[in-house]
Amino acid sequence: DGSGADDWEHALRLLPKGPAQVQRGRVLGVLAMGLLPDAAAARASFDEALRIGRRTGDPTVTIRGLFGTGARNRDLDAMAEARRLAEQLDSQDLLLTVPMYESTAHTRNGAHRRGVEAAREGMRLARRFGLGLSRGADLSCYAVRGLILTGRWDEAVALVSETLAEGPPPSARQDLHALGGQLALLRGDLAAAAVAAAGPADALRGPGLFDRRRWVCLLALAQGDPERADRLL
Repeated sequence: DGSGADDWEHALRLLPKGPAQVQRGRVLGVLAMGLLPDAAAARASFDEALRIGRRTGDPTVTIRGLFGTGARNRDLDAMAEARRLAEQLDSQDLLLTVPMYESTAHTRNGAHRRGVEAAREGMRLARRFGLGLSRGADLSCYAVRGLILTGRWDEAVALVSETLAEGPPPSARQDLHALGGQLALLRGDLAAAAVAAAGPADALRGPGLFDRRRWVCLLALAQGDPERADRLL
């Protein structure tokens, strides 16, 4: 499905179990981050990673475990701890992942504006690291989702257009096209939404499968085609 989950699950089966297995904790954290955060497998992997991180003192494992706890439980203290540890490690990857989970936690708390701010802060940091085209594009998707939820649709459309114009990688491009289609649907522009839905052949596969299929189902309903919506489900 493009997430690499099968490979990480295979790697996990090859590793010994136990609360002091740092390598197992690292694999668990990466595996969980590629799954839907509320899925049972993700919850179990995040929780085990956090236990291993606490037991071993490994900051990378701890941070990834905190991501799951923070996002799932809307625990901003967990996110603050993850940020402090990432800053101590000076890890660009983790520093750019923190705002993604911060944005998610704020959104789940209903603080959509703070979610947008967290994502935009991450975008600025990505540009400073020279990763604006890749990680910055991923973070822009989080900002767009927050802008949609706050009703700032014009800003959301502008951000989608700006980010697409920069030529982001395929995965981010797919997500941005999907968000553009969702915005068109919200505005009642079924023609534009249909164009977005008829994108690349792989646009309905990969880690963003759930969000993309959801809005395409809604488009089918808006077009008076419940049978197609049912097939997509």
